[in-house]
Amino acid sequence: MRTTKELLELMLKNRNQRLRFGLCVVASDLYNMMVITDEEYLILQKYIDDNRPKNLYNWFGLLHTSFYWKPGDRKPRIKWLKKHIELNS
Repeated sequence: MRTTKELLELMLKNRNQRLRFGLCVVASDLYNMMVITDEEYLILQKYIDDNRPKNLYNWFGLLHTSFYWKPGDRKPRIKWLKKHIELNS
């Protein structure tokens, strides 16, 4: 099984345009493409949830916890991945 750092690096490496929909979507894509195992997928989901930003994106006036940043904005997601790869080094 890969380390958290290796899993985050995989997410960054595979940051196709689906990253604009969120970190969880990238993890789900990796799982659905059989790049990561069931256990690795659960590790990533827990890590993302445990390390989410304090301020969630307020979407259409409702707190929509599926988005930590504005949908379509890839830059903060890439920044988050790079930060957490470094934290897990």
